[in-house]
Amino acid sequence: MSNRLKFVLPKLVSSFRTCCILGRDIADTTSSIRDLIEIIENDDLEAYLIKVDQEKAFDKVDHDYLFLVLEKIGFGPKFMQWIKIFYNNINSSVKCNGFLTKSVNIPKSNVNAKIFQHADDTNIFTSNKKSVNETFKVLNLYSEASGAKINRQKSEIMSLGSGSITDSELDKLQIQKCENVTKVLGIYVGKDKELCELLNWKDKIKKIKTILFFWNKRDLTLPGRATALTSLIMSRRITTNNSVYRKILTNEGCLMVTLAENASLKTDASVSSILGKQVYKADCSNAHLTHIPDFPKSIKVVILDNNLITTIPDYHFRNNSKLCNISLMNNKLKVLKKDAFYGAYNLIELTLYNNEIKDVDEKFFKSIPALKYLNIKKNHFDWLKLNITFPYSLQTLRMDFKILEQDHMVDSFKGLINLKTLDISGLSGECECKTMTPETFRTIPNLIHLDISACKISYIYRGTLKFMSNLTFLDASFNFCLKFAGAENITYDLKTTSIKILKLNKIHRTFEPDTIVLKSHIRNLRHTNLTELHMDSNRIQLFEKGALSSLPLTNSLFRFKIEASNVSENSLAYLDFGFNLFYSWIGPLLTYKKLIHLDLSNNFCSNVSKDFFKSSPNLKSLLIHNNLLGFVLIDDMHGEILQHIPKLEVLNLADNRIPYLPYNFFKFQTMLKEINIGGNLLDDLSFQISHMQNLSHLDLSKNRFSSLNSTARGQLETITKSNPNLTVNLSDNPLICSCDTIQFIKWMSQTKIKFTKLQSYKCKLYNGNTELLKEPKRNRYQSSLRKKCDNEEYEYDAFISYEEEDAVFVHNHLLSNLEEDAKLKLCIHKRDFQPGKDIAANITFEIHNSRHVVAVLSQTYLESYWCLFEYNMARMESIYSRNCENMFILVSLVDLSALNLPLCVLEKVHKQSYIEYPNDPLGNTLFWDKLKEVLK
Repeated sequence: MSNRLKFVLPKLVSSFRTCCILGRDIADTTSSIRDLIEIIENDDLEAYLIKVDQEKAFDKVDHDYLFLVLEKIGFGPKFMQWIKIFYNNINSSVKCNGFLTKSVNIPKSNVNAKIFQHADDTNIFTSNKKSVNETFKVLNLYSEASGAKINRQKSEIMSLGSGSITDSELDKLQIQKCENVTKVLGIYVGKDKELCELLNWKDKIKKIKTILFFWNKRDLTLPGRATALTSLIMSRRITTNNSVYRKILTNEGCLMVTLAENASLKTDASVSSILGKQVYKADCSNAHLTHIPDFPKSIKVVILDNNLITTIPDYHFRNNSKLCNISLMNNKLKVLKKDAFYGAYNLIELTLYNNEIKDVDEKFFKSIPALKYLNIKKNHFDWLKLNITFPYSLQTLRMDFKILEQDHMVDSFKGLINLKTLDISGLSGECECKTMTPETFRTIPNLIHLDISACKISYIYRGTLKFMSNLTFLDASFNFCLKFAGAENITYDLKTTSIKILKLNKIHRTFEPDTIVLKSHIRNLRHTNLTELHMDSNRIQLFEKGALSSLPLTNSLFRFKIEASNVSENSLAYLDFGFNLFYSWIGPLLTYKKLIHLDLSNNFCSNVSKDFFKSSPNLKSLLIHNNLLGFVLIDDMHGEILQHIPKLEVLNLADNRIPYLPYNFFKFQTMLKEINIGGNLLDDLSFQISHMQNLSHLDLSKNRFSSLNSTARGQLETITKSNPNLTVNLSDNPLICSCDTIQFIKWMSQTKIKFTKLQSYKCKLYNGNTELLKEPKRNRYQSSLRKKCDNEEYEYDAFISYEEEDAVFVHNHLLSNLEEDAKLKLCIHKRDFQPGKDIAANITFEIHNSRHVVAVLSQTYLESYWCLFEYNMARMESIYSRNCENMFILVSLVDLSALNLPLCVLEKVHKQSYIEYPNDPLGNTLFWDKLKEVLK
């Protein structure tokens, strides 16, 4: 049936619908929307783009409504019956090599279908606000009739051209406002073309580079490389299809861009008038033209670059009042006469770069009063001597700049009050101005972007830039005689500007000695909003101490990756990268086969790849302490990070926030002699070390060890059989002397292992006191622990965990029945906690000293942070200190619903019974008797 329908669907379905129709592509719509936005913006028309998002469009539309619409349009009963079949539990088969596959059921939502079949976005262009309101009236009627709903939270409106929309108007529509960029079917479109291009291409290029980098590592044959490119790169869709534009090559060699007649857009009358057969753009570049062709009245953009044009005839553009952009770059123009652009009153951009212009009529710019962009670089005239007056409307000026006499500077840019960008760079033109004074740019105080690179500047006086309060970009690079001492006056002036990007690249000569950056050179930048500072190619030898710290703290990200490094064959044995900001070690470090010692400490690194040490097989000493490697090492289940350095003897992993190391992390390190894992978050020696027969020192200091379990002790004893001089450092760990750790304490007194700094070891006793764990006292500790473990003495019979709102029940009922009547000793936080002691410490200590924990459950209890903290501390006490002994008694003041219980509480409720408080005289007596019995 689908094969029969596919040939007639293009005639039945409107051309506005492009998805899944033979000969159409859904990407055409995206391209058309993009191009139409460009047309509206260039013509400065009033228009609005409305993005309508339907709420679950394929679920909420009433099927009866769909059939009714088809019937009203005029489809017959037979066709209607076909369509209804698709909505009634259908099966489908695929024809492959002349045979039908086994039929499969087609569910309501087919996960294998083309994703664009589920696109429900509707994009509407309107030319005025009245049309916007009418559009939503129609949408509301459609919603009422069909059952479909408009998701106003996701629907957007963007004003285009001269259009604008106020907040009050937006509130009435109840949709979102989109400023510059929006997304249509995964493609960014909008008024900001540069931003759209960046967003559309950045991820694609990154993915392609990643794929190429990966496959480039493989030793592929030439056919293999071709296959990889064809299947992995060329198969990716990286361009769009059709658009509103249609291109025609003329006899003149110009590529005329017109507007297509069948653009896939539905518009109102005003906007559709744009879509005639008007010529929008003419590209006549590289056509070997010696004269300028005639252009139609509708022309907007003319490109005549790289030709042989020598003159612009007077009145040539007299009929081109809509012309807004013309480029005559790289031609042979000699003269600019006053009527050269007569008639082009709306010209906005003019590019005359790299011509042979020697003379310009002083009234040349009077015929183009709306000019905003002008590029007249690389020509043969002195604009000062010609007494040229630029139009006041000019916003961007790119020109050559040769000033040898300071007197001429006073009127250099007279009248350019709207100028925002000035480019006089010698890199793209000619510039010579050995000295700049406060008079140089005095008449253009509103500059935002200033490029004075390669202008042979030797000195800039203070005050030259001071009055440019809007200046955000300054490039003074390639002024070799300026030096950092000369740049000090620049940074001094920038305090009063809005500077964000400053470029001072190569302002020293290449082989000039003693290139030092002093604090005085850049200290004034602290008082700016600078986000980027470029000082490339200055061969800087030294920064004065404290110089970099004087930079503003806008985005101080001095962070770098260590990527693949290939140094020519070398005998490098010692490499110190310590105290830098190499935050990611990707590598591999190639051609470092003789490297023995590597120091990467103090780098704030949180990522190291499994190939980083691949080319350093002879490494013996690795210092990587004081980083953030705990985030990545915990995932190295098979020891792949260190697998390439089996000869390692010294490893320092201290201060890396490591909470845990996998068992096989040191799988390939059999020759290790010293391991320092101090200053981390380890509470268990979970990794294998028993195979390290040469291990002589293991530093576990400043971690979270309360003891060493039997497995860890066994590993250490195995090592002592081959190396009796093994030393272990357990200092500054919260060691515990309790019933659970008595075997650990006994082992410490009996083992042959030497414990460094033993005199400083502290041990927390069962009564909460902390004492030094010194050798002479070992027997006393063991005796005290045995007594504690044998008698099971507790200070309290029960710790009462309750929320403050349940205090009436606790104080009026629970205490009187259990303490006064039953003579039980209870711990109540308000009464029995030690003053001045940390709350968490009080809770942990008193739970440890209580035989039972009574949790008074209520809704407020389950929502209280401290109540759940007490509950979880009691769970930990039960699991780790009392061998999973049942010490919990749950008292429920309300009906417990499994939906409202946290998982930790629900687990206890399922495994153990709880007591409900009946709150009636007869039931209360039985309740208290039962509770007393359990607690005693």
